[in-house]
Amino acid sequence: MSEIKPFIPADAVKITGDTTCLPAAELNLASGPGFTIFDGKKILACGGIRIYGIGEAWFLMAPGNEGRIKSIMRQTRETLEGIQRDRELYKIYAENIVSETFIKHLGFEKKNGIFLR
Repeated sequence: MSEIKPFIPADAVKITGDTTCLPAAELNLASGPGFTIFDGKKILACGGIRIYGIGEAWFLMAPGNEGRIKSIMRQTRETLEGIQRDRELYKIYAENIVSETFIKHLGFEKKNGIFLR
């Protein structure tokens, strides 16, 4: 069973294996709420929302978790919905999309070349 915990920048380093992502991860943490999905001690994915009046969603998934994509998508969608509701965000946007199918499953719709929810 997986568990959601608050995001810390070291989680992004563990996913990417690259410490050069640390400044971006620290920006993510300073700019709004983030979460990490764990299976025991193993990190499956992390994401969150940078808040600049409107929310900007971000997300990383650890390699090798493709077989768990449905549960990761569900947990991510539910967590983003909670952040959007709790922070009373009118809209959240996402860009640099790797998979349009994935982002649409998270509740985003493409409008004028940008994904909004």
